[in-house]
Amino acid sequence: MYKTKQLEMIYNYMQKAEGHVTVKDVERYFEQNNSKLGLATIYRNLQKLVEKGVVAKYVIAGTNSACFEFLGECQHEACIHLKCESCGEIFHLNCKSILEVKEHINDSHGFNLNLRSTIFYGLCDKCKNKYKEKSV
Repeated sequence: MYKTKQLEMIYNYMQKAEGHVTVKDVERYFEQNNSKLGLATIYRNLQKLVEKGVVAKYVIAGTNSACFEFLGECQHEACIHLKCESCGEIFHLNCKSILEVKEHINDSHGFNLNLRSTIFYGLCDKCKNKYKEKSV
């Protein structure tokens, strides 16, 4: 891949970024560090990193918004994400059992899941416990 200074800057930022970031987060970071990058440049370079397979793009259900994540801890096939419907936090789940589900869906239903782009929705323990306390 042809490397530009902007691509390298965004790659370095994504390596250090914790969790999932939006294009606005990237733009804000560079503005705060006196390196203004335009939104089009950020979008274009994030897409290049997605195509290269080092960054994942997740579209948030019910919106056109996307977030991006460096795949450092999700380089293996058995990584999926869990999103809390209450607080919105996204969690990594590295679980080899999901590979059995993927195989079943492929073999029995003829559909090959892209696990890195798979998000399961539900409630995290913290929010689940809040709801339990309210109902007591």
